[in-house]
Amino acid sequence: MENNDIDAIYNLMQKLIDSNNHILKKLDSLVEKENATANSQLEIKIDSIIKYLVSQQSKLLAAMNEKAPSIHKEFILFGKDSPMGTKFFFVIVSIIVIAWLGFKYVSPELLNSEQDKTELQNYRMTADYFILKEFEKGKTNNSLLEIYNSIEKRESKVMKDYSDLKTKYEKSMKIKELENQINRLR
Repeated sequence: MENNDIDAIYNLMQKLIDSNNHILKKLDSLVEKENATANSQLEIKIDSIIKYLVSQQSKLLAAMNEKAPSIHKEFILFGKDSPMGTKFFFVIVSIIVIAWLGFKYVSPELLNSEQDKTELQNYRMTADYFILKEFEKGKTNNSLLEIYNSIEKRESKVMKDYSDLKTKYEKSMKIKELENQINRLR
């Protein structure tokens, strides 16, 4: 009984495979026919385009070989026959000089002011961050708030301490940098 079922399944599978192969052969032949017709139509269109381009090329060459009238105009920039007067010339030179000076001197100031604004904002955010972190920990460190307020008031003692600490820091960073360069040279 089981052999009959297995044989039936094998026969069914073989019939499916045969029918699939038959369908694939039909599809392949249809695709080949369509490709052949498409290729022939494409060749015909390409040939007609080439013939058109050749005819247009010959027309273009014929038009180029014809003599075109030469146009010669003379422009006078300075002098009594010039369309521009001295007033116009003075205005143009003034605009050029002002623009040149503007690009040379004003642009760096604008760039530096934008850079200074972002730097100031970063420093303020850093100070606020430290104060808020201390508050979050539950510590109310009055000394940190006092220093922050005295910096905002620009007290001379704090400013002097700040400049001293900054020069010490810059000197130590410079020393470390020089030591690193010496170590690299060895």
